[in-house]
Amino acid sequence: MKKIYVIGIVLAATIGLIALKPQSQTLTPPLPHPTATVTTSPDGIHVNFTPSPNSIPGAPTPERGASILAPEPNITMAVEGTLYPVYVEAGSTVLDAMREVASSSSFTFTGREHPGLGFFVESLNGKKSVDGYYWFLYVNGASSDTGASQTVLHPGDIVEWRYQHSY
Repeated sequence: MKKIYVIGIVLAATIGLIALKPQSQTLTPPLPHPTATVTTSPDGIHVNFTPSPNSIPGAPTPERGASILAPEPNITMAVEGTLYPVYVEAGSTVLDAMREVASSSSFTFTGREHPGLGFFVESLNGKKSVDGYYWFLYVNGASSDTGASQTVLHPGDIVEWRYQHSY
């Protein structure tokens, strides 16, 4: 009986050591992302995907040459002669549109949130509000009565930022 007991302990210890043995790990470099070609046409923006040659088998990827129709820009933002067409969801604000443009172009802006008043733009594309000049918001050619974080946009709106001397 003692012999069986000892054999059981040795067997359990051996199995435990095997279970605790670290498994070798093979690290693989990150897979390249699929490429996309963007084209525009009268019916919208088309994105044509080309999957990477190292795609993970069974992983969902667009077929070669597949295209999806991205929403057509429904707002235009203008800053000192540069136009930024952008698509924003219904109910979006000028600030939402600015964030969207900044995420997909060279457009940059800085500003500060003031509690109870909203977001105040301090610079656009590196040009700061200084010496009595500030960025003023116009929508469809009219000076906006509300700021960037409160002005709600509608399809077809033209948002314009003008660098002007304070009144």
